[in-house]
Amino acid sequence: MVGYKPEIDDTTCTDTHFNETKSATQGEYPMTRNPRGYAVIFNMETFYKVPGDPTSIKLENRQGSSKDAEGLQDAFEKLRFIVDRHDDKTIADITTITDGYASRDHSSFDCFVFCILTHGSEGKLYDANGHSFQFESIFKRLHARKCSTLGGKPKLFFLQACQGNQSHFGHDLQADIVPLQPGSNTNFREVNTNFLEGNSPNEADFLVFFPTRLGLPAFRDDNQGSWFIQSLVENLKQYGESCPLLDIFTMVIREVSCKRAGDQDGNHYDQTPKFDSSLSKTVFFRPLGAP
Repeated sequence: MVGYKPEIDDTTCTDTHFNETKSATQGEYPMTRNPRGYAVIFNMETFYKVPGDPTSIKLENRQGSSKDAEGLQDAFEKLRFIVDRHDDKTIADITTITDGYASRDHSSFDCFVFCILTHGSEGKLYDANGHSFQFESIFKRLHARKCSTLGGKPKLFFLQACQGNQSHFGHDLQADIVPLQPGSNTNFREVNTNFLEGNSPNEADFLVFFPTRLGLPAFRDDNQGSWFIQSLVENLKQYGESCPLLDIFTMVIREVSCKRAGDQDGNHYDQTPKFDSSLSKTVFFRPLGAP
């Protein structure tokens, strides 16, 4: 990890005098319940091509992804979330599990977190059987019309997947991409990753944090995990209860942007995370009392 950390104003980041009414009037989402809500992690590390299924493609295993999943679990448990981890699932599994969370009563919670770690290519994500799917199809299952008890509450999505034109960057460093198939256009096409446009209440109170910009790779070390998730985990653990979430994101963006990767041909690559947000208030995981 790059060692840079912005200076933190302790007078604004460590004030623990907090209650729900004050939170609302000061522009913060209420964040007083213990546990705060569910943090769901989908971790695709081992891939299996379905014999005889032309829509299932062979993908390399994502070594090091367990490191990311374990780190996210530790970070969100520390922040008082109920963490549910799901490994190597099909799109049918992901859909069913997500619908299950959408059907639950979240009235006693303040927040919902959704993480997915997998391969990506040309705007698509891949399940453990090498089937592609659009992230938007999962995202929409948690709209307010599907889950009314999450209405008005922050719903935070974290993705580790990408699209790019290189798949190998040395012995241990990989990119979470699927190589373009023979005959496909080698130029990256723009895809809609802004799911938060418009003024519909269904799209309100969402945030999606991407590991990289469109058309570019997101790097993962076989032993240490991905640049993006490991930086996110480190900063959530260190500053999760003392700084607003968007300040933590700024730290992550700076850290990851300072890293460089090189391939066997001497080319060098960087990575810059980005987020899209329809949050209307500040997300601040202020310290909670003992359970």
